[in-house]
Amino acid sequence: MDASKKSWLVIGLVLLASACGGDANEEAAPADAPAAATGGMDSMPGMGGMAAMQMGTEMTAHMERMQAMRGDSLMQMVPEHRQMLGNMMGQMNREMEGMNMSADPQWTALADSVRDDLARMPQMSAADMEAFMTEHRGRVTRLMEQHGSMMGGM
Repeated sequence: MDASKKSWLVIGLVLLASACGGDANEEAAPADAPAAATGGMDSMPGMGGMAAMQMGTEMTAHMERMQAMRGDSLMQMVPEHRQMLGNMMGQMNREMEGMNMSADPQWTALADSVRDDLARMPQMSAADMEAFMTEHRGRVTRLMEQHGSMMGGM
C-alpha cells in the first residue's frame, strides 16, 4: 500500500475511533458544542468537509443498525446515538460557519426537528422507539443530504 493510501486509512481509522469513543452514559452534545470527533481536521483546509462526509457514512450505517434493532437492544443504543448525532450536527455547523454560510429556514427547521427527536428519545418506551425510528431516520437522512447539497454548492 502506498503512503497516500496509508494516510487516508489512518485518517479514516482516527475518525472512526473518535466517533465511536466516549462514555455510553453521556448526554448528547449540543449541536453547537465543540466536538473532538474530527481530530482537529476541521482546522485543515478542505478537511472539514471530508470529516463530515466520513461521519455521514458512519451515521448511515449506524442508522441502518438501529432500524433493525428491537426492544432493549434498541434502547441501549440511544445514548450512543444521541452522542454521535450531536457530534455530527456540531461538525456540520462548524463547516457552515467556516464557510461563512448562514442557515436558511429549511435547514434550521430540520435541525430543530432532529434535536427535538434527541430530546424525546430517553423518555420513549421500546415500542415507541421502534415505531419512531423510520420517521427519525428520514429526518437524519434529509439533514445529511441537505448539508451535502449546501457544501457541494460552495
